[in-house]
Amino acid sequence: MSAQGAKAIARSSPQLYRDCLRLVNHIAGKSKKGNQLRKIVKTEFLKNAKVDDAAKIETLKRKAIRGLANYLMIESTNKDQRLQQFANDYAKKEASGLQHKPGDTSGNM
Repeated sequence: MSAQGAKAIARSSPQLYRDCLRLVNHIAGKSKKGNQLRKIVKTEFLKNAKVDDAAKIETLKRKAIRGLANYLMIESTNKDQRLQQFANDYAKKEASGLQHKPGDTSGNM
């Protein structure tokens, strides 16, 4: 890994950590839920602090960003009736596709 690549990773990981904490503050403030979320974020970042493989770091960053995006999408869905209806319809459609199909003798649904 080049020195410039290492600097980019070093800069962006702390920025992602701060972004996660800002989002927790926005979502839950100083409540019990906020304290727990901050603890989870801190634990996850500390758990992976010694990782020095650039590919692994990028994978961890993508997972963190995806987790934040998923949470924001769920929160948005809960506040928007149209999105909530769409999500419910989609979930029903997906669940109906998982039902037992005639002629399937495997016993799995």
